[in-house]
Amino acid sequence: MNILVCAPITDAGLLLPDNATGRCADCQCRIQFRPHAPRSKKVCFRCAKALLLEPGAEVQITPRMAEDFQTWLRKQKH
Repeated sequence: MNILVCAPITDAGLLLPDNATGRCADCQCRIQFRPHAPRSKKVCFRCAKALLLEPGAEVQITPRMAEDFQTWLRKQKH
């Protein structure tokens, strides 16, 4: 099963201003994700924890998501 682990939406707002938003498929809390994220089941960190602890679980990231993260990190340093 492919799932997309998503950050919650907090009072601080979105992590990146162009993030898309939605609801966790399991607990329905508000989440955020990149607009170009692959189509898949979207779950929050809390709900994903149990899934990621299962034997054989794999974590993947797309090249574009990695680039977005590197750009975000560079901006945090300034």
